[in-house]
Amino acid sequence: MDMGPDGNAAVVFKTDTTTGMDSNHEFISQARKRGLNITNPDEDGNPNEPTRVPHSRYGPSFEEALRRMRAGHYRVVEYIPAEFNDSSVTAEPTFRDMTDLRMRSAGSGDLHTNNKTSRRFEKPKRQGEKVPAAIHERAKPLLNAASSSDLEKARGIVTIAIAASSKLNKARLNSPLRNQYRLKPGTVIGGAIVNETRRTRRDDPEPPPLLEITDEIAWAAALLAEAEADMPQDGVKVPSRNITRRAAAGSYWMESIARKGIVPWGDEPSYAVFRNVLDYGATGNGVTDDTAAIKRAMNDGRRCGEKCNGSTVKNAIVYFPPGTYLISSTVPLPFGTQVIGDAINRPVLVASKTFIGLGVLSTDEYTGGGTGADGHDQQWYVNTANFYRQIRNVIIDVRPAPPSEEAACLHYQVAQATSMQNVELRAGAGQKGLFAENGSGGGISDVTFVGGDVCLYGGEQQFTAQRLVFSGCDVGVQVIWDWGWVWKSITMTDVKTGFKFVPDYPDGSIGSSLIMDSSFTNVGTVVVIQPPSSKPGSGSTGLVLENIAMSGVTTAVADTNGRTLLAASTRLDEWVLGPVYSSSADDGTRSFSSGGKVGKYRRDSALLDAQGAYYERPKPQYEDRGVGDFLHVRDFGAMGDGITDDTAAFQLAVDSSQGSI
Repeated sequence: MDMGPDGNAAVVFKTDTTTGMDSNHEFISQARKRGLNITNPDEDGNPNEPTRVPHSRYGPSFEEALRRMRAGHYRVVEYIPAEFNDSSVTAEPTFRDMTDLRMRSAGSGDLHTNNKTSRRFEKPKRQGEKVPAAIHERAKPLLNAASSSDLEKARGIVTIAIAASSKLNKARLNSPLRNQYRLKPGTVIGGAIVNETRRTRRDDPEPPPLLEITDEIAWAAALLAEAEADMPQDGVKVPSRNITRRAAAGSYWMESIARKGIVPWGDEPSYAVFRNVLDYGATGNGVTDDTAAIKRAMNDGRRCGEKCNGSTVKNAIVYFPPGTYLISSTVPLPFGTQVIGDAINRPVLVASKTFIGLGVLSTDEYTGGGTGADGHDQQWYVNTANFYRQIRNVIIDVRPAPPSEEAACLHYQVAQATSMQNVELRAGAGQKGLFAENGSGGGISDVTFVGGDVCLYGGEQQFTAQRLVFSGCDVGVQVIWDWGWVWKSITMTDVKTGFKFVPDYPDGSIGSSLIMDSSFTNVGTVVVIQPPSSKPGSGSTGLVLENIAMSGVTTAVADTNGRTLLAASTRLDEWVLGPVYSSSADDGTRSFSSGGKVGKYRRDSALLDAQGAYYERPKPQYEDRGVGDFLHVRDFGAMGDGITDDTAAFQLAVDSSQGSI
């Protein structure tokens, strides 16, 4: 592992050949580059030993070091056989008493030290906001150095991992978490203990955490991902494995615009807000596993991950240039992460044939180990406070993943200040496009769902969903709980059931849903709900359909008993089912509509587009503009340090921005 010029030269792993497991480890201290006294090379062309050994510093425990490795803070560069000069080493059960180790590491010469003091791990130094470009040059495909025994070992590990992951995924999908609107039992408020006697299904034992992707599992999955990707597909040979980086960068302005910002808070001035995954070792060639490189880009710097809950000072943009990125295990997204791809030529994140995990990308991770702050299983974040996220301009394809895992493109638990835009999610039989089991809001727009048993599955307090396209799904949307969702400009084609608003436990309920300005073609049933009831508190779902076009539809609305509540028609102006509260009465009189128009239905023409739908437009991304069309407020004197008054500079930038962005 490359720990930087002041870190450790390597970590030596001692492996039990009978079990294949690492039984011990030793850190090999690295000399400070500024402290080396390199003389003339020896006869083999290698630098001579340094004349002095640098002083040591105490650092983290080995367990802490491994935790940081799993978080992706360090990168594997290359494994090179070590030369052991003391035969007694092999007789020792551990490396603790090793007295002489010579190890050659690329670019550092021979290191020889008797220093046994632990060294502090240090991240690679960064220049400005970019990691040195040399990193990607060292990222070598695992398959190039793998032996047949390595592949055999990896297959055994992955087979067991996929079987375990399949069971855990299924348990989680069958018992998804929901928001809990009461304090954790035992919480003391003013000296009183919260009542623990009321129980619902939310109090039942929760499913176990998802499979932990250990270093060994990640290695095995990545190696097999490359081995499987290198095989001919449909008689066509995949591209050469020697590709280390795409030949041409994308043309989208975000990739090449100058980075002039600073990070005034967070006690890390060199913190990188913008991270191009290619600068962290990703290749985007579709045959080299990019999982570890993408995780490095996600986790560089002191990001907000496990046990952090939230942060406003360590957010980041992780950028994907055009390409196909092979992913072999779930990539967790730290708090405040924006995943952004090239808006002109969207990158593809594709699961490998040996993929392990629930979602290709995940916005929250289950950790187990007790009850969390929201009364549920321990997770990285509180689902209703999982803010500041964005995913846009990417294609995620989970279809190659093992069907038994029932994996999803996205495991998406988010709250306010989150959005998804210009995304395509591709799923196969038994898979899901998006699994959003709980949370509290956000926006989803311009997302295309292709295939899968359920394209969008789960529940949230409230969501606004616009311009969604569903094609070839068994069920387009299955909502298991909500407060209220707005669905606008939805297009469904060749879908068996459009919307299934049915809770997955008897005392659950779906609050309300509004579907407007939408079209359904070759759809069996547009909406399925539970049998409605006019009784207050019965959990009956409120449903409003407005400006709906149908073609090749069997039934517009039906209940779970098979009763038709609304027959199919070519066009539907307005149809309301559920409680209706009068706006004219001072007391807000409640009535119940069993289906039909309510009040004086009309649409103000000033709010409509040419097709009669309410006017809307996607959030602009300025795909047609070049780098030269953008202005930077720092060029007008703004400091951005959180201390200086930048009002005048900002105003000057705004006044000068006509015709620019």
